[in-house]
Amino acid sequence: MPPIGMARRAVARISARRGAFKAFMFLPSLGV
Repeated sequence: MPPIGMARRAVARISARRGAFKAFMFLPSLGV
């Protein structure tokens, strides 16, 4: 597997985790 693919996968994993954290922080503000 090329290093570029591994880096891209790592970035996608970090961005997904960041998005989940942001959504988790937004839930209380939405009143859910």
